[in-house]
Amino acid sequence: MSVIATGSIGERVEIDRYIFFAFLTSGFIFPIGVAWCYSDGWLQNIGFIDYGGVSVVHIMGGLAGYVGTVMIGPRVGLFQADRELAYILDDEKFLKQEAEMERVFDSDEDTNIATKKGRKMTERK
Repeated sequence: MSVIATGSIGERVEIDRYIFFAFLTSGFIFPIGVAWCYSDGWLQNIGFIDYGGVSVVHIMGGLAGYVGTVMIGPRVGLFQADRELAYILDDEKFLKQEAEMERVFDSDEDTNIATKKGRKMTERK
């Protein structure tokens, strides 16, 4: 459960806060959900059935992760000042890769490396 909850804050906090959040979710938050669902807990008494602990793990982990991300905020560099999504791509590298893919999958038989029989896709002329 801790991995589900702490995976959402992994890039956003320092290691000491990450460990504290993992300790908090595993030591206190998750046991509360388990106590509610099993061993005569109030959810079990009203008819809740959890097969294999899937509901408890994912609901508690997802909620803890959501609360953690709301408290921390968005990733650094994800949004610009005008709040539009900022793509963190190097345009030159992207255009070079796009040109390479067009060259590899071109319909011209001489340059179509991917469809020639007996040749690897990485082979060059």
